[in-house]
Amino acid sequence: MTAIGTVPAPVTGDDPLGLADLGRQVRETRRSLNMSQLALGRELGYSQSSVARIEAGEKPLTPEGRRAVLAGIAALGSDGHVPWFGPWLHAERTATALRSWEGPLIPGLAQTRAYARHVLRTASPGISAAELDAHVAARMARQDIWQRTSPGPPVFAAIISEWALRQAVGTPEIMREQLHRLLALASRHGVSIHVLPLTAGDSAGVLAPFVVASFAPGPRPDAAYLDDAVEGRTIGKRDVVEKLKLIYDGLAGDAHSRCESRELIGRAIGEWT
Repeated sequence: MTAIGTVPAPVTGDDPLGLADLGRQVRETRRSLNMSQLALGRELGYSQSSVARIEAGEKPLTPEGRRAVLAGIAALGSDGHVPWFGPWLHAERTATALRSWEGPLIPGLAQTRAYARHVLRTASPGISAAELDAHVAARMARQDIWQRTSPGPPVFAAIISEWALRQAVGTPEIMREQLHRLLALASRHGVSIHVLPLTAGDSAGVLAPFVVASFAPGPRPDAAYLDDAVEGRTIGKRDVVEKLKLIYDGLAGDAHSRCESRELIGRAIGEWT
């Protein structure tokens, strides 16, 4: 996923969050930023008591007010990313399981610094060197998820197109380093990397990248991230998330097994000599 853009997009245009879910998201974001309710209220234009009521799911908000609150915490929680990536960044950090379809790219959570730099530079023509450095650093920081202790690292299942192993991103040296990194990640406990063969047909080629996040048992519903060439969006609509799960299962059925995929990645490394 590119997770880069030039104009922040509304992150909640189709977000069905109720007051309780909104309160949970505000509370979790505030705590992750180590902010008091008073400090967050100053950033959002609310009093401490209003923030407390929002977090408790007791403060009625107009749709515009709800969008403003979500956009505000998205900007605060974006952590070096563009603001619209903030909601997904929080979901990714707290998920217990991630299911990812990346198509012809290596997943961001598995990218090397050099590979990520080429991907992000291509995704934003004209970006300055300083901005590019910041975006690369932010992407690398996301990989701290593999050292997470509470909760532990998420169960991670990713499907990538075989094309991701063949398409040059940078130099052959960059590709070899990247595929070694992918192979190492595929060997981790709780990680499944599956390669979708080029012979699987052309239907997968029209699917934009997406990730589905699941959380610890409780009232928190699954969420999804949809990406395109310019920007991405975090979605909480249950019907959309369930449809993406079905799409993922269909791709998984056509993909190579974990063992076969690791062998294919290993052969691809040799081909980039």
